Amino acid sequence: EYRRALSQECTTLEEQISESKSLLRQLHGEVTHAEKRVKGLTTMIANLEQKRDSLEEEMNDIDTRIRAGNGDSAELQRRIGRLTTDYQKTLDSLTDKRQKLAEANRKLNELRELAEESKEKADEYKARAEDYQKSLRESSADMSRQVHFRIADAAVMQTIGELKRIFPPEVLSHES
Repeated sequence: EYRRALSQECTTLEEQISESKSLLRQLHGEVTHAEKRVKGLTTMIANLEQKRDSLEEEMNDIDTRIRAGNGDSAELQRRIGRLTTDYQKTLDSLTDKRQKLAEANRKLNELRELAEESKEKADEYKARAEDYQKSLRESSADMSRQVHFRIADAAVMQTIGELKRIFPPEVLSHES
């Protein structure tokens, strides 16, 4: 019964190990995807910041030209209006991407923590399974020794019984 219980526990742990490994593979894929998303968002933010800086510089140049009276004032005002619209869209997009990056980083951290917990759990299951298998081997060895001793004991008892049957009791008592 003990061996059967150990064997059943080993089977259960092996199933849990298999499930944990499957979960780890899935989590690894999700972590990789999240890392790519973070990298993509980081690149987008850098590009948007560069665009923002470029728009600010161009608007400052046009503003300087308007103050200095260089160029067609109406045309320069229209360009400032278009640049201001682009600038606001860039700021809005930058804000949106930063929020998405913060969320992606949060999710990436959660996935990494979950993957680490799953790995630890799989390692724990593996260690427990190894302990149960060791106990099962020891139990089998003990049982084998017990069977061997019982067979030997039965053979000795059978031999003694045969000797008692063959020899008279006084022969056996003198030699003891």
